[in-house]
Amino acid sequence: MSEDPPGCLRAIRGIVPVRVDPSDEAEMDTELLHGEMFQVDRQVGAWLAGRCVHDGHTGFVHAASLLAVDPPTHRVRALRSFIYPTPDLKRPPIRAISFGGLVRIITWMDGDADDPLSPTGGWARLEDPPGGWLPAPALAPLDGHPDDAVGAALMFAGAPYLWGGRSSLGLDAPGLVQVALAAAGIAAPRTLAGLAACCATPQTDLARGDLAILDRSCGLMVDAGHVIHASPRHMCVVVEAADRVVAALPAAQLAMLAVPAQ
Repeated sequence: MSEDPPGCLRAIRGIVPVRVDPSDEAEMDTELLHGEMFQVDRQVGAWLAGRCVHDGHTGFVHAASLLAVDPPTHRVRALRSFIYPTPDLKRPPIRAISFGGLVRIITWMDGDADDPLSPTGGWARLEDPPGGWLPAPALAPLDGHPDDAVGAALMFAGAPYLWGGRSSLGLDAPGLVQVALAAAGIAAPRTLAGLAACCATPQTDLARGDLAILDRSCGLMVDAGHVIHASPRHMCVVVEAADRVVAALPAAQLAMLAVPAQ
């Protein structure tokens, strides 16, 4: 079993804010999803200063939100799911967990085909805190086939716009692109500037899956004429006419996206 690098802790809550200063009143620059790693540099009172391992973004995180746990085995593929204290949909859930969250599963339990409240595929028991059970249909193995990035982005249609967000409860434009591309196995920069640096002035033949840089936003092309992005004007994730594309990166070249050097 592989181990996490020294000094790395994992998020043990569904969503963990990463702030620009060690204060709950400070701007949230990004978020850690459940199970994502944070490289700790130093402690500042109840806060830990460091960087998000998946993209190098720096900031401050509540120390109580992180813990040294074994690496994950699965990711959440549902837009949002719930962790239950027992394998019973009627029990009050412990917490929600968003698309892209990472979990370590230690036990599987078959579902009851005769019970209409039993999830198809049964249940999966979490090892990492807070423990509990997730419906098996909400999960995919980390070594499984990657999702289609556009299909992943479309799952978020209508989700609220949230500066710094990366979850189904709210996300910004680079956050939507990053989470959708991660589902397709592509590590992408966290910021609009980082994404734009990978793109060139677009051709006239934009196609599904292309990364599109808009005027003060970014998204993925749904087809040749439409883009999906998290819009601060609409305050939600929308699909709209792609008439403001200023730069783009073809889908076939998305592997060129580079997370900044650590």
